[in-house]
Amino acid sequence: MDFKPDEIEQELKNYFDLNKHLLRSVKKSKSVNVDVEELIGHYHHFGELLQEYPSRMRELVIIVIGNLFAKMDIMVHWTNIPKFLHESIANLRSKHLGKLVTVEGVIRQITDVKHLVRQVKFECPGCGTIISVEQTEKELKTPGQCTCGRKGGFREISKDIEDIQYVIVEETHENTERNNQPKRVKCRLLGSLCDKDKVKRHIPGSLVRVTGVLREDRKFGRNNVLVMMGNFISVNNIIALEDDEFELNISEEDEKEIRAIAGSKDGLEKVTRSIAPSIFGYNHIKKAMAFQLFGGVSRKRSDGGFTREMINGLLVGDPSLGKSVFLRFMSSVTPRGRFVSGKSSSGVGLTAAVTKSELTGGWSLEAGAIVLANGSICGIDEGDKMKDEDRSNLHEAMSLGTVTIAKAGIMATLPARTSILMAANPKLGRFSSQKSLIEQINLVPSLLSRFDFIYLMRDKPHEDLDNDIANTILNEHMEDNKQDILSVEFIRKYLHVAKQLNPVMTAEASSLLKDFYVKLRKQTKEAGDGSLIIPITPRQLESLVRLSEAHARLKLRKSVGIDDAKQAIKMMKDYLMEFGYDEKLGAFDVDKLIGTSASTRGKYDAMLKIVRLLETKSAEGFVKLEEIEDAFKDKMDKDEVYRIVEQLNSQGDLFQTPKGYRRV
Repeated sequence: MDFKPDEIEQELKNYFDLNKHLLRSVKKSKSVNVDVEELIGHYHHFGELLQEYPSRMRELVIIVIGNLFAKMDIMVHWTNIPKFLHESIANLRSKHLGKLVTVEGVIRQITDVKHLVRQVKFECPGCGTIISVEQTEKELKTPGQCTCGRKGGFREISKDIEDIQYVIVEETHENTERNNQPKRVKCRLLGSLCDKDKVKRHIPGSLVRVTGVLREDRKFGRNNVLVMMGNFISVNNIIALEDDEFELNISEEDEKEIRAIAGSKDGLEKVTRSIAPSIFGYNHIKKAMAFQLFGGVSRKRSDGGFTREMINGLLVGDPSLGKSVFLRFMSSVTPRGRFVSGKSSSGVGLTAAVTKSELTGGWSLEAGAIVLANGSICGIDEGDKMKDEDRSNLHEAMSLGTVTIAKAGIMATLPARTSILMAANPKLGRFSSQKSLIEQINLVPSLLSRFDFIYLMRDKPHEDLDNDIANTILNEHMEDNKQDILSVEFIRKYLHVAKQLNPVMTAEASSLLKDFYVKLRKQTKEAGDGSLIIPITPRQLESLVRLSEAHARLKLRKSVGIDDAKQAIKMMKDYLMEFGYDEKLGAFDVDKLIGTSASTRGKYDAMLKIVRLLETKSAEGFVKLEEIEDAFKDKMDKDEVYRIVEQLNSQGDLFQTPKGYRRV
C-alpha cells in the first residue's frame, strides 16, 4: 500500500481532535498511548501502514502531537493491537524484519538496567564549533576533523544517555507446537520502558505482550567479520498480562455447557473421566488431580501473610502404570504448565538461576520451571532421583509460593504460586506393603508433609482389570475411538470460568471440617513407649480447606458448602487409609505417612535401651548382633532386628566396630 504522509497526517489530526483526552498526560509523562484498534476504526488503512512502516508512522504521530506541544520529544506507545499484527515467536522470519509485530510469552531471562550512550557533543578548542557524534560502537567515537582543519584534542561537553535493558521472552506452552522446544526472542527496552515501576512488574515468570519492530542482530568477530546474524525486537510497548487475559474464545454455548456440567450430579465424575483418558481406572487419583486443577483460594492472614492456595500431589508406585502420562496431561492443560524430569533437572533449573549474560556481560536472573509455571501446574517426574540439594529448593515454593535468590549480588524474590504434581518410584523397583512409605522412596519427611494428597499406584494382576486396561490401550490405536470426555480446550475454558470465583467458607462447612479434625485428634494414643500416635495435624486441616474450595469452584459455587467439605474429607480418608493407617495399633498415624511411625519409633527406642543395658554388662563395652537378636526373639524376627540396627547405625545412634555395636 502506498505511503501518503499528508493524507495520514491529516487523518491523525482529525483523530486527536476527537480524542483530546489522550493529550492530557503528554506534558507530564512525555508519552502517549495510542489505541490502534480505535485508530483503525477511524482510518481503516492505519493497521496495514503501521505494520509496513512502523518508524514513519510513529514519526508522523510525534509531528502531529509535537505541533501542539512546542516540538516536545514524545514517546509513542501502541496499545490494543489487532490480531492480524500478532505473531508467534516461533514464526518470526526474515520477512518480518523492519515490520511491527506483537508477541506473547513468558519472561525467561532479564538483565540489569544499563546505560546506552546515543550521542556525544564535542567542542573544538580552536574555533569553538560544537560537533555531535553518533555512538554506534563499543568504544567512544570522537570527531575525525573540525571544519577549521583541527584534528584531535576535542573537548567532550555533553552526552545523550538512555537506559537500556534486555529481556528474553519464551513462548507459552499453548503456543508451542507439539513436542517442540519453546522458542525465544530477545527484546530490547529503551528509555521510559526501563522505569522502576515497569521493571518491578516485568520479572522472570511474568506473562507479557510485547509490541515492537523486528530488527537485525549482527555479531562480528575478529577483523570485523560477520559471524552470526539473528534478530531482536526493538520494543515499543510491553504489557504485563494475567493468565485470564489469554484468548480462549468462550462462547455463550460454551458457558451454558460449563454451567450445565457444574450443576449436574455427575459433573465431578465427568471432569474426572476427562483427565488422562488414555489411562484406565485410578478414578480416585484422577479426582484428586481434578481438585488440583481448580485449586483453592489465597486469603490474607491476620499476621499479614497469605494462605497457600496451591494443591500439591505425589504419585508413588510401580513403574509402567502411567504416572508420566498423568504429569504430562496435567502440565499441558494449564496455560503456563511445565513438565520436567527430576533426574535431569537441577535445583536452579527448577526454581531460578543467576547466570552470566551474553547480552550485557553482567549477571542476569533466569527463571526455572516452577517460576515459569506460576499460577499453573508443574509436573516433576522421577522426583525420587533428584539430588538432596535440588529437592531442598522446592520447600519454599511448595509452602510459601515464592522462590528467593541471593547470588552474585542479586537478591530477588520471584512468585512461584505453582501446584506441584510429582511422581516417584520405590527404591527397589516395586512397592512393598511390608515397609512404610518413607523407607521406600528417596524423599525427606519435610518435603512429604507439603503434599496435600499422596496416592499409591500398584501393579496387581487381575483378569477383569487387565482386560479393561488392554481395551483402553488398544482403543487408542483405533480410528473410531470415541469417549464421553471433555476436550483439553474445553477444560481450559471451564478452568477460566471457575477461577473467576473465590468461594467463601460457610459456617456449616467449617463446622463439619472442625468436627472431623477434632474427632481424629481425640484418637491420639500412646504407643506404649511414651510416644504419641497423632492421627492428623493442622497442616492436613489446611489441606481440607483447599480441597473443599476446589470442589466448590468445580461446581461454580460462590460459597463452600457441606457437600464440598464432605468431598474433601472423603478424599483425605482415602489417602490416609492407604499410607497413614497403622494396622497393628488400629489407628491413623500421620507420622507413618510423612516420617517414622510411632510404633517404629518405639522399636528404635527399645533397641537403644537394650543396647545400653547390654553395654553395661559387657566387659569390653560392645554388644554383638547375636545378643541383640536374642533379646528381641519374642518381639520381632531377625530380619527386622537387623534392619533397625542398620537404620540406627546409619543415623549415628549406634556405632559399629569389628567387636560389635555400642551407643554413640
